[in-house]
Amino acid sequence: SSHTNSLYGGLIHTNDPVTCPFFNARDLEFTGHSSTNSYKWWRHKAPTPLTPGYPYPAYQSDDYFTYVINNNYCQAEATTFVKFKNAPTARIHTENLNCCVYDRVMLYGEAGPGNSNVTYAWSVTGPSPTSSSDPTVDNFSFIPSAAGTYTVTLTVTNDLGCHSTTTETITAHAQPSAPTIAFAGNPCISDAPVEIVAAGCSGELHWNNGATGSTAYYFTPGMVTVYCFDPAIGCNSDTASLTIIRQPDFDALLTGCYKKCKEQSTGYLPAYVLSAFMQEIYYSWSYPGGILSGYYTYTNSPLLLPYTFGSHYMTASASITACPRTSQTLLITQKDTFDCDSVDVSDVITPTLDDCKLNYEIKVTVCNRSKTKAFCIDEFEVLYPQGNVSILSENLTGNTVSANDCDDFTIILKVNLFIPSELLIRLTDAECSECTKDFVIDLKPIITCTEKMEEVVIEDINASLSSDVAAYFDFTASFISGQNLLAFWSEPPMVVNYNYDIITGLLQGLGMIDMATLSRLLAEDTTICFYAIVCKNNKLCKQEYCFKASELYDMVIDADILSEKSKSTNSPDADGPQLKPNPTTGDVKVVGTTDEVREVLVMDMHGRKIATFNRTTTFSVENLSSGMYIVRVKTKHDKDSAEKVTYLKLVKK
Repeated sequence: SSHTNSLYGGLIHTNDPVTCPFFNARDLEFTGHSSTNSYKWWRHKAPTPLTPGYPYPAYQSDDYFTYVINNNYCQAEATTFVKFKNAPTARIHTENLNCCVYDRVMLYGEAGPGNSNVTYAWSVTGPSPTSSSDPTVDNFSFIPSAAGTYTVTLTVTNDLGCHSTTTETITAHAQPSAPTIAFAGNPCISDAPVEIVAAGCSGELHWNNGATGSTAYYFTPGMVTVYCFDPAIGCNSDTASLTIIRQPDFDALLTGCYKKCKEQSTGYLPAYVLSAFMQEIYYSWSYPGGILSGYYTYTNSPLLLPYTFGSHYMTASASITACPRTSQTLLITQKDTFDCDSVDVSDVITPTLDDCKLNYEIKVTVCNRSKTKAFCIDEFEVLYPQGNVSILSENLTGNTVSANDCDDFTIILKVNLFIPSELLIRLTDAECSECTKDFVIDLKPIITCTEKMEEVVIEDINASLSSDVAAYFDFTASFISGQNLLAFWSEPPMVVNYNYDIITGLLQGLGMIDMATLSRLLAEDTTICFYAIVCKNNKLCKQEYCFKASELYDMVIDADILSEKSKSTNSPDADGPQLKPNPTTGDVKVVGTTDEVREVLVMDMHGRKIATFNRTTTFSVENLSSGMYIVRVKTKHDKDSAEKVTYLKLVKK
């Protein structure tokens, strides 16, 4: 039969060029049929027709199909692929959906696959102004300055002009109130432990010695800090702090009986380790006839003392009223002798170097200016430095210098010090004039060359040993393998201890610098230097390495020595050797290592040797005074491996 009103081939076409999906629809039109024809639309593989419409809006790239049928059931169809521009998909990732006021909130933006060249635009709305980072990069951060809800918006636009926007909600919680802190009673470290209590915390209290709870006990001087932690919101309070004052220590102050030849208005007596280096102390000497008092910056030097005859004692503290301590009585009496100031000593020094061993030949002239008494040299001794000088020969002992006469003598010394130093020598007359004569000789080694040392590497600011008064640090230096290293020191930090392996040429050590000196060096923009003296072909060569004090200061700050919660070196999670128990009253055991323990060296906090224990993991500190000590542990894995040196802190109750 014949068919009327037949359809002819139809086409699908779009009414605009390629555009971005989901934002601007592209209208699809079917041409070549009359408006009376019925039609349906399908997208590629769609099981059911799309919503009818003419034209049909398409929103994404795909194959589109349609057919049309007239009243005589004749039909026409068409298929085309519709393409859109690639669009970004903005996403925000963060682990800080809940944070604390003044915490930095980190946000990470994404643009979706296939969008490498995109621009980012971040914005934040909330209850208060915030400190933000660059809002035009993929990673963004801000700091909420008040509690509340903050909305973060990210818009990502690609190089085709397509964009996408998303938001994230951040909740900032208020800080808990800072606790109050006070001494429970005794504030003086001489009567340790010092008990400190905190109040006003609605959560958990955390102290910088690792303690928790309302009460903490401290055995050493320094800064005490505590903060409050609210576990419900995960926020810390501000830190409360107070200072346990370092009190003077009179254990090394010369006390007892002291006889001298002549009364003077003032003089000096040894008072070493009286206080922390460069700490300002208030002192008061009580002596017959008055009181000598004032402030003094302690530099390990003898203190000024009234040299009147009679009983003397000192009271010293960090301030006039802060935990004062009083020494034992010092009794000064007069010797029944003539004036030893009548004896003069002069010297001529000739240093020699033999097979890298330093000897000094000293020609001494002793002149006795007394008109009546002879000066009998009954004893010759080296007062300082003890242990570093050996007397090979001398012809002073047993000789007599007659009244108003001079004699020449010769001293030959073997010296283990290769840095410029002073030699303090005493001549004693116990028979003729009954007095002593001390004189100083400047020892200067024969330095024939000066070189730049290879870099000294500060490896670690040792927070387990450090305090607010001083910072301890590990360091290493490299020398030529097999080179004879005779001396190693630094200025102004103190080299507490070091270990040199002549086979490898590696030097490892522990250094200390007090924070007052470090702050002064930083303000003066000066340098810190390490020095070494090596022996090459039987000649002494001085090597040096210097760097800016600001570099060490930055490392101290990065380590958070002054404010970080202290971390015990004896934690069960610590790597390497540990000391248990710690604190202790007696026996201590080295644990935490399977290597052989070759040596245990106990030092005070100034690096002075206290005791040495060889090839043992157990040692006793029962006889030591209460306080804090440094313990150097040398271990060796096997006979072919190098020794490893570890420094630990030990508290003796």
